[in-house]
Amino acid sequence: MNKTISTKKIVLTALMAALTFVGSYLRIKLPVSVMGTTAFHLGNIMCALSGILLGPWLGGLAAGLGSALADVGAGYFTYAPATFVIKGLMAVVVFACYKLLSPKIGKFPSQLIGAVLAGLVYVIIAGVVKLAGVNWLNKLMPAVVIGPTVAIIGLSLAGNAIG
Repeated sequence: MNKTISTKKIVLTALMAALTFVGSYLRIKLPVSVMGTTAFHLGNIMCALSGILLGPWLGGLAAGLGSALADVGAGYFTYAPATFVIKGLMAVVVFACYKLLSPKIGKFPSQLIGAVLAGLVYVIIAGVVKLAGVNWLNKLMPAVVIGPTVAIIGLSLAGNAIG
């Protein structure tokens, strides 16, 4: 089974990752403190949009990669692996709700329900990570593993773009 990804899909994935990065990186810090620093940004909207437009795998990759890179750029290195997984799951949840519910209740309501459920999943997982700490996550996914994994994903996508 030779399943290739089109150049258009690769470009859209990179574009959504870049939009997610920009949306996540540009934060407006709020004076309210909920479990630490509270900030508003458009990155979560881009994560949901990635899932709807690109599907679960490429949408999850774009959402996770863009958000994790925004964390690294903002200095939150230890949270980047968790962010990659959490934001990728957000895109998958939104896509699943969109696909399962849109034939029954319509596109917009299914997208809205998906975004709300993805937000709830995000809050639950982020709360667990906040309470349990990130040391276990760093042991599970150390930088020595994450760096080559991201490189392998990029190289495999580059091969599909060329060929």
